[in-house]
Amino acid sequence: MIRAAAAAGLVWLAAVAGSARTTVPGLDGHAAIPYADGAPPGFSGAFGEQSCHACHFDEDVNAGQGHLAIEGLPERFEPERAYRLTVVLERPGMSAAGLQLTARTESDGRQAGRFAVPPDEADRLKVEERDGVQYVNQQGAGSRVDPADRTRWTILWTAPASDQPIRIAVAANAGNGDESASGDYVFTAARTVTPAR
Repeated sequence: MIRAAAAAGLVWLAAVAGSARTTVPGLDGHAAIPYADGAPPGFSGAFGEQSCHACHFDEDVNAGQGHLAIEGLPERFEPERAYRLTVVLERPGMSAAGLQLTARTESDGRQAGRFAVPPDEADRLKVEERDGVQYVNQQGAGSRVDPADRTRWTILWTAPASDQPIRIAVAANAGNGDESASGDYVFTAARTVTPAR
């Protein structure tokens, strides 16, 4: 999802959920390096960021059959309380999947609360931080899809001690598993919650 100028030319990094490979053209233009740990931070699809659609652009965002949802959030959060959030992605024929999730204050886009990976998701999810913002990404095992064309990821979110509305946003890729950025579907979802005061 990043284009960077290199001395020998352009290096294209394409994070593909499922097989999740990064293609780095070599002298013959065909070298490929596995990249199983999701997209780099900054592709949540919210707060002015692109989504997975930056690379997986064959279809419009939220097009076709499929659904992405964030479960486990109350309408009003209690400051410093931990919530178990579940992101659910469904699409017929999906064979691989990936996500990026963030939680920020609506007013200025700053990090809101803290994410932590529960023990039962330790091989499926990871939390990265860039510029003070946490990003939840799938790891290799987290790109697998169950037989019902669905996948679920669960993360712990501790709400901030804040009186500001919080927006939790996610971008997800329903991949076809062909080890390319073609033929995949990107979905986005967001929820806004306010403090219980």
